[in-house]
Amino acid sequence: MKKILVTTEFSANSRAALRFAIQLASQSEVALTFLHVKPVMRLTVSDGQYVENDPASQDNAK
Repeated sequence: MKKILVTTEFSANSRAALRFAIQLASQSEVALTFLHVKPVMRLTVSDGQYVENDPASQDNAK
């Protein structure tokens, strides 16, 4: 039996991949393992102050 690891962060693209993996598994003997991936927010030091390094918040600041 084949095994497929399906990663997701529940974006539109990853939901499409989830549907594809489920459809593939229904057509043949495939075991699916789902892994929820969450972005990691890191703290950085800027001028002696901690600043949250979150790419999503930087996109909103532009």
